[in-house]
Amino acid sequence: MPPSPDSSHDQLRKELETARKRIKDLEESEACWRELVMDSGHPMGLYTPDGILAAMNRSAAALLKGQPDDFIGRHMADFIPGDTSPYLERIRQVHTSGTSRQFEDKIPLPGGDRWYLTLFHHIPG
Repeated sequence: MPPSPDSSHDQLRKELETARKRIKDLEESEACWRELVMDSGHPMGLYTPDGILAAMNRSAAALLKGQPDDFIGRHMADFIPGDTSPYLERIRQVHTSGTSRQFEDKIPLPGGDRWYLTLFHHIPG
């Protein structure tokens, strides 16, 4: 015997409520993550394997004398002075290997060169 229309509607209603709750939970989690990263005193950036900046926090943008939106979506060579090929190669190596790597570098910045201990982590996805 086929399910009654009321039974089908109830099932659909429950599935929609579950989906709405999952979407709300995901939105809250993303908002929390964004605030945690954006308010960090440590510069953070997320690059695609080809060197496009996908995300950055305010701390990283301040080192470049701007806001995150000034740099997101642009290639690193557009805002990092000098030869960026070593940084791009590191990003590609980490992406390809799926492992994290650590480097100590003197990085040229608009306000003057600074030494950094830089951690490169692969983020799947």
